[in-house]
Amino acid sequence: MNQPPPFVPVTYSKKDDENLNLLSIFHYILAGIEFLGIPMLIFHFLMMNTLLTPEMWESSGSTPPPPELAGVFRGIYVFSGLIILTLVGANIAAALFLKKRTNRMFLLIVSGINCLNMPLGTVLGVFTIIVLTKPHIFDHFEKKQPS
Repeated sequence: MNQPPPFVPVTYSKKDDENLNLLSIFHYILAGIEFLGIPMLIFHFLMMNTLLTPEMWESSGSTPPPPELAGVFRGIYVFSGLIILTLVGANIAAALFLKKRTNRMFLLIVSGINCLNMPLGTVLGVFTIIVLTKPHIFDHFEKKQPS
């Protein structure tokens, strides 16, 4: 019978430091890409605002949409902008926490949310979760937490 190899505990290494630093950089990059959504949102708002003006509809002989529709769209744009800014802030905070090696639970939550942001956020979220769930990384983060 073959015996299984002896258990050798894995310890925190320089490679783990490199992985965490790379993840931190990628969180900054994702925050920058997400922030590019704000100018796109503003451009889309300006286009929709132009399309909802009564002058645009009267020239074609159609009846214009009700003015309340413009208010609904404004609310949707404001809500979307707040979501984008929240995601940007969360990824910047995650990058800072990865650099400091603290707040592991916050990092896991942000990584889970990033998984919904396909395709780049999904890749970053999955890799961050994989790295942060390693036992020796968990121990390293626990040592960094203030008592």
